[in-house]
Amino acid sequence: MNILVYGAGTIGLTYAWLLSNQHQVTVLVREHKLSTLEQGFTLSIKDLRKDEQVYKEHHFQPPLVTSIAQDYDLILLTVNSLQLKQALNHLAAIKEKAHILILQNNWNINSRIPSYLDRKQVSLAFPSSVGGGRKSDGRIQAIIFKEATLLDDDSYISELSPIFTASGIGIDAMPDLASWMKVHCLQEAVMAGAVAEAGTFDALLKDKKAIRKMICAWREGLELC
Repeated sequence: MNILVYGAGTIGLTYAWLLSNQHQVTVLVREHKLSTLEQGFTLSIKDLRKDEQVYKEHHFQPPLVTSIAQDYDLILLTVNSLQLKQALNHLAAIKEKAHILILQNNWNINSRIPSYLDRKQVSLAFPSSVGGGRKSDGRIQAIIFKEATLLDDDSYISELSPIFTASGIGIDAMPDLASWMKVHCLQEAVMAGAVAEAGTFDALLKDKKAIRKMICAWREGLELC
Protein backbone atom coordinates (compact mmCIF):
# COMPACT_ATOMS: atom_id res chain seq x y z
CA MET A 1 0.00 0.00 0.00
CA ASN A 2 1.40 3.38 -1.07
CA ILE A 3 0.38 5.98 1.54
CA LEU A 4 0.93 9.74 1.69
CA VAL A 5 0.77 11.50 5.06
CA TYR A 6 -0.31 15.11 4.60
CA GLY A 7 0.65 16.91 7.82
CA ALA A 8 4.00 16.39 9.56
CA GLY A 9 2.85 17.01 13.13
CA THR A 10 2.64 14.64 16.08
CA ILE A 11 -0.36 12.67 14.82
CA GLY A 12 0.80 12.50 11.22
CA LEU A 13 4.38 11.45 11.96
CA THR A 14 3.44 8.89 14.61
CA TYR A 15 0.88 7.23 12.36
CA ALA A 16 3.38 7.40 9.50
CA TRP A 17 5.97 5.65 11.67
CA LEU A 18 3.53 2.93 12.70
CA LEU A 19 2.22 2.34 9.18
CA SER A 20 5.72 2.28 7.66
CA ASN A 21 6.27 -1.15 9.25
CA GLN A 22 3.98 -2.68 6.64
CA HIS A 23 3.45 -0.04 3.95
CA GLN A 24 5.31 2.43 1.77
CA VAL A 25 4.76 5.76 3.54
CA THR A 26 5.73 9.19 2.20
CA VAL A 27 5.38 12.45 4.14
CA LEU A 28 4.44 15.76 2.53
CA VAL A 29 6.38 18.73 3.96
CA ARG A 30 6.67 22.40 3.14
CA GLU A 31 9.37 23.21 0.62
CA HIS A 32 11.25 25.64 2.87
CA LYS A 33 11.55 22.91 5.54
CA LEU A 34 12.74 20.13 3.25
CA SER A 35 16.49 20.60 3.73
CA THR A 36 16.06 20.66 7.51
CA LEU A 37 13.86 17.56 7.63
CA GLU A 38 15.70 15.37 5.13
CA GLN A 39 17.84 13.92 7.93
CA GLY A 40 14.71 12.50 9.52
CA PHE A 41 12.70 12.97 12.68
CA THR A 42 13.36 12.08 16.30
CA LEU A 43 10.27 10.44 17.77
CA SER A 44 10.14 9.98 21.52
CA ILE A 45 7.56 7.23 21.94
CA LYS A 46 5.90 5.64 24.96
CA ASP A 47 4.01 2.59 23.70
CA LEU A 48 1.30 1.63 26.16
CA ARG A 49 0.34 -1.31 23.94
CA LYS A 50 3.59 -2.86 25.19
CA ASP A 51 3.08 -1.48 28.71
CA GLU A 52 6.10 0.76 28.30
CA GLN A 53 6.37 3.31 31.12
CA VAL A 54 9.23 5.35 29.69
CA TYR A 55 9.77 7.19 26.43
CA LYS A 56 12.12 5.58 23.92
CA GLU A 57 13.71 7.52 21.09
CA HIS A 58 13.34 6.33 17.49
CA HIS A 59 14.90 7.81 14.37
CA PHE A 60 12.34 7.98 11.57
CA GLN A 61 13.50 8.91 8.08
CA PRO A 62 10.61 8.51 5.64
CA PRO A 63 10.69 9.66 2.00
CA LEU A 64 9.70 13.34 1.84
CA VAL A 65 7.95 15.26 -0.93
CA THR A 66 6.95 18.90 -1.28
CA SER A 67 4.24 18.34 -3.89
CA ILE A 68 1.94 15.51 -4.91
CA ALA A 69 3.33 14.34 -8.23
CA GLN A 70 2.35 10.67 -8.16
CA ASP A 71 -0.67 8.56 -7.39
CA TYR A 72 -1.20 7.17 -3.91
CA ASP A 73 -3.56 4.49 -2.68
CA LEU A 74 -4.39 6.41 0.49
CA ILE A 75 -3.81 9.92 1.81
CA LEU A 76 -3.87 10.50 5.58
CA LEU A 77 -4.82 14.12 6.16
CA THR A 78 -3.51 15.05 9.62
CA VAL A 79 -3.19 18.84 9.49
CA ASN A 80 -4.67 20.91 12.31
CA SER A 81 -8.20 22.27 12.00
CA LEU A 82 -7.03 25.74 10.89
CA GLN A 83 -5.20 24.20 7.91
CA LEU A 84 -7.92 21.74 6.94
CA LYS A 85 -9.78 23.87 4.38
CA GLN A 86 -6.58 24.83 2.55
CA ALA A 87 -5.40 21.21 2.48
CA LEU A 88 -8.72 19.90 1.14
CA ASN A 89 -8.80 22.61 -1.51
CA HIS A 90 -5.28 21.60 -2.50
CA LEU A 91 -6.22 17.94 -2.82
CA ALA A 92 -9.35 18.76 -4.81
CA ALA A 93 -7.40 21.04 -7.17
CA ILE A 94 -4.80 18.41 -8.11
CA LYS A 95 -7.52 15.85 -8.90
CA GLU A 96 -5.81 13.24 -6.74
CA LYS A 97 -7.86 10.03 -6.94
CA ALA A 98 -6.52 8.42 -3.78
CA HIS A 99 -8.93 7.83 -0.95
CA ILE A 100 -8.57 10.57 1.68
CA LEU A 101 -8.76 9.70 5.36
CA ILE A 102 -9.20 12.78 7.55
CA LEU A 103 -7.77 12.17 11.03
CA GLN A 104 -9.28 15.01 13.04
CA ASN A 105 -10.75 16.10 16.34
CA ASN A 106 -13.17 18.58 14.81
CA TRP A 107 -16.71 19.26 16.00
CA ASN A 108 -17.97 20.57 12.62
CA ILE A 109 -15.96 18.35 10.31
CA ASN A 110 -18.72 17.74 7.74
CA SER A 111 -19.18 21.44 7.07
CA ARG A 112 -15.42 21.80 6.51
CA ILE A 113 -15.33 19.38 3.56
CA PRO A 114 -15.74 21.33 0.28
CA SER A 115 -18.96 20.49 -1.55
CA TYR A 116 -17.06 19.96 -4.81
CA LEU A 117 -14.88 17.21 -3.29
CA ASP A 118 -16.36 13.78 -3.99
CA ARG A 119 -17.69 12.70 -0.56
CA LYS A 120 -17.24 9.05 -1.56
CA GLN A 121 -13.51 9.78 -1.80
CA VAL A 122 -13.34 10.90 1.83
CA SER A 123 -13.59 8.97 5.12
CA LEU A 124 -13.38 10.28 8.67
CA ALA A 125 -11.27 8.96 11.54
CA PHE A 126 -10.49 9.99 15.10
CA PRO A 127 -6.83 9.44 16.13
CA SER A 128 -7.56 7.94 19.54
CA SER A 129 -4.54 5.61 19.28
CA VAL A 130 -2.02 8.47 19.45
CA GLY A 131 -1.52 11.59 21.55
CA GLY A 132 1.31 13.95 22.40
CA GLY A 133 3.01 17.08 21.11
CA ARG A 134 6.19 18.69 19.83
CA LYS A 135 8.90 19.63 22.34
CA SER A 136 10.80 22.92 22.24
CA ASP A 137 13.80 21.20 20.63
CA GLY A 138 11.65 19.90 17.75
CA ARG A 139 11.32 16.32 18.97
CA ILE A 140 7.95 14.66 18.66
CA GLN A 141 6.87 13.17 21.99
CA ALA A 142 3.97 10.79 21.56
CA ILE A 143 2.08 8.14 23.47
CA ILE A 144 0.61 5.16 21.62
CA PHE A 145 -2.51 4.12 23.48
CA LYS A 146 -4.22 0.76 23.65
CA GLU A 147 -7.39 2.47 22.44
CA ALA A 148 -8.38 1.80 18.84
CA THR A 149 -8.50 4.45 16.14
CA LEU A 150 -12.14 5.24 15.36
CA LEU A 151 -13.25 4.96 11.74
CA ASP A 152 -16.51 6.24 10.39
CA ASP A 153 -18.68 3.26 9.53
CA ASP A 154 -18.90 3.99 5.80
CA SER A 155 -18.43 1.89 2.69
CA TYR A 156 -14.63 2.13 2.80
CA ILE A 157 -14.08 0.76 6.30
CA SER A 158 -13.58 -2.81 5.08
CA GLU A 159 -10.60 -1.60 3.02
CA LEU A 160 -9.17 0.74 5.66
CA SER A 161 -9.28 -1.64 8.61
CA PRO A 162 -6.65 -4.16 7.41
CA ILE A 163 -4.27 -1.32 6.48
CA PHE A 164 -4.14 -0.24 10.11
CA THR A 165 -4.41 -3.60 11.85
CA ALA A 166 -1.46 -4.95 9.84
CA SER A 167 0.66 -2.24 11.51
CA GLY A 168 -0.61 -2.97 15.00
CA ILE A 169 -3.14 -0.14 15.15
CA GLY A 170 -6.49 -1.19 16.55
CA ILE A 171 -9.63 -0.17 14.69
CA ASP A 172 -13.20 0.36 15.90
CA ALA A 173 -16.12 1.34 13.72
CA MET A 174 -18.04 4.39 14.93
CA PRO A 175 -21.30 4.97 13.03
CA ASP A 176 -21.81 8.69 12.34
CA LEU A 177 -18.38 9.61 13.68
CA ALA A 178 -18.96 13.30 12.91
CA SER A 179 -21.78 13.46 15.49
CA TRP A 180 -19.64 11.60 18.05
CA MET A 181 -16.88 14.22 17.57
CA LYS A 182 -19.32 17.00 18.45
CA VAL A 183 -19.92 15.42 21.86
CA HIS A 184 -16.21 14.66 22.33
CA CYS A 185 -15.24 18.27 21.60
CA LEU A 186 -17.98 19.44 23.96
CA GLN A 187 -16.50 17.26 26.70
CA GLU A 188 -13.04 18.75 26.17
CA ALA A 189 -14.30 22.33 26.03
CA VAL A 190 -16.52 22.12 29.11
CA MET A 191 -13.91 20.36 31.23
CA ALA A 192 -11.08 22.67 30.12
CA GLY A 193 -13.21 25.74 30.77
CA ALA A 194 -14.22 24.55 34.23
CA VAL A 195 -10.62 23.74 35.23
CA ALA A 196 -9.36 27.07 33.87
CA GLU A 197 -12.01 28.98 35.79
CA ALA A 198 -11.34 27.06 39.03
CA GLY A 199 -7.58 27.41 38.66
CA THR A 200 -6.67 23.73 39.05
CA PHE A 201 -8.38 20.37 38.68
CA ASP A 202 -8.14 19.77 42.43
CA ALA A 203 -9.80 23.11 43.08
CA LEU A 204 -12.63 22.18 40.73
CA LEU A 205 -13.26 18.91 42.57
CA LYS A 206 -13.66 20.79 45.86
CA ASP A 207 -16.05 23.44 44.48
CA LYS A 208 -19.67 22.20 44.35
CA LYS A 209 -20.89 25.38 42.64
CA ALA A 210 -18.25 25.01 39.92
CA ILE A 211 -19.22 21.37 39.39
CA ARG A 212 -22.90 22.33 39.18
CA LYS A 213 -22.04 25.02 36.62
CA MET A 214 -20.02 22.48 34.60
CA ILE A 215 -22.93 20.01 34.57
CA CYS A 216 -25.31 22.76 33.42
CA ALA A 217 -22.88 23.63 30.62
CA TRP A 218 -22.81 19.95 29.67
CA ARG A 219 -26.60 19.83 29.47
CA GLU A 220 -26.80 22.98 27.36
CA GLY A 221 -24.04 21.72 25.08
CA LEU A 222 -25.71 18.34 24.59
CA GLU A 223 -28.90 20.10 23.52
CA LEU A 224 -26.86 22.03 20.95
CA CYS A 225 -25.21 18.83 19.74
